[in-house]
Amino acid sequence: MAHGDSKIIVIGCGKRLSGDDSAALEVLSRLHDVPDLGCELRTYEEGCPLGFLAEIPADALVVFIDSVRSKAEPGTIHCQKLPSKPVAPGHLGPVSRHIVDIEGEIAVAQKLHGASPRLFLLAIEVDNCAPGPELSSKVMRAVEEIVNNFPRYRKLAHELA
Repeated sequence: MAHGDSKIIVIGCGKRLSGDDSAALEVLSRLHDVPDLGCELRTYEEGCPLGFLAEIPADALVVFIDSVRSKAEPGTIHCQKLPSKPVAPGHLGPVSRHIVDIEGEIAVAQKLHGASPRLFLLAIEVDNCAPGPELSSKVMRAVEEIVNNFPRYRKLAHELA
């Protein structure tokens, strides 16, 4: 395991065939081909299932890779500890039929285990989420940046979360 003291779980959330909204799924797909990654990889299409955080050990570090829309330039990479108000991940927002509320998930994990895993968001600013398989060029560059420099992002997540 990276950094030796906790398990790292990388979760990619997105919607296939939804343009830029599939960016996190593309990152996870490419990370599967990286040898000795030192992380467990999980892909959640359409969002995380209810109760997923309570199934993760409290001493783990969870790195969410997701899409965001915060009015930044498409392809911008956001890195921050969760929960956070400034930039909300696209698939971990307010409760709805399809979106898990991260604050609620944290509360359930804390109630069951006395603590929740440390959470970090690694998100890509998206623009075009229209139906289709293609990522915009700016978002594809962000995907490549994350994959090519993942050890650096993993270290940042470990330090900030």
